[in-house]
Amino acid sequence: MHKFFNNILESLAKNFSQDASKMLIITSAAGWALSSLAQICGILFNPEIDNKQKMFLIPQEMADAAANIGTFLLITQMTKKLVSKMFSTGKLAPSSVRKYLNERKDVYGKKVGKLDFKLDDILKKDKEHFPEKSYYACKNLGTTIAT
Repeated sequence: MHKFFNNILESLAKNFSQDASKMLIITSAAGWALSSLAQICGILFNPEIDNKQKMFLIPQEMADAAANIGTFLLITQMTKKLVSKMFSTGKLAPSSVRKYLNERKDVYGKKVGKLDFKLDDILKKDKEHFPEKSYYACKNLGTTIAT
């Protein structure tokens, strides 16, 4: 049993260490769904609410849950993608990445901040010099805060 939980924890750490915002979105949506389910069960099993009211309240709570979770996911995913794009184009970057780009101004100077510019592509080309750890740590922090 101990090994089972240890494998789950290792899997969670592996999946969410690069993208903590993903964990926040999933756990928030799951929490909202469980809260909505508890509300529906409270209505369903409450003997003081008659069946006619239950026939109205339960679908209303289900629609409310779907609307709340849907808008939450829509807004947080859009915000996360926007902030992630700002990092990948170089609009937002840690000082080590800015220093790297300034040293190569002749190659990247006019491209930084443009929608078609991707720091991830530069990382693939220049793994030796690109400050990968600080870039991904900063990007992860930024998307998590935005989420």
